[in-house]
Amino acid sequence: MEELAKLLSGINWFISIVGAILLSILGNLLTTPVQNLLARRSMKRSKKRVGELKAQLSQIETFVNTPSTFYLFIISIMTRVTVITLIAFALSDMTSASINASVSLTRFIKIYPEILYAASQLLTALFYVIGVNYTLKALRVIKRVQHFSEYKGQIEKAIASLTKASPAISTAGDKASA
Repeated sequence: MEELAKLLSGINWFISIVGAILLSILGNLLTTPVQNLLARRSMKRSKKRVGELKAQLSQIETFVNTPSTFYLFIISIMTRVTVITLIAFALSDMTSASINASVSLTRFIKIYPEILYAASQLLTALFYVIGVNYTLKALRVIKRVQHFSEYKGQIEKAIASLTKASPAISTAGDKASA
């Protein structure tokens, strides 16, 4: 058990959290290109991706046309981030309290403070990463609303390239609109 304690004490949690945040950002940046690449390979995926892109465009158009809806969306996201951050702070505070309590309990029950500390730190880091993901989502939406004409052009170009790759999509979409 002492080996585990030495291992856990040697891990720099700050670097781990920064690494998790960077991987989260990288994942968010690569998601759309990877989805489009995969969608070009399969007609079923292409249809699904075109539907997702149209839904995204519709949502941003709604935000552009009705600012109150946009403001409510942003307030909702920021409220979630605040709650998640408060949970992370609470977990962090509980860490020190649980370690002090667990040291006194080790006489009666086999609870290892190192394991409690590591688990609480991992949960805290997880909540911070979730908060960062919500924040990045809000920033992406804000950017799309601010630069709507550019965004609309990009989405239309992506839809055109996906329908060009799978002609059955455009004919199915034309039949549905007729």
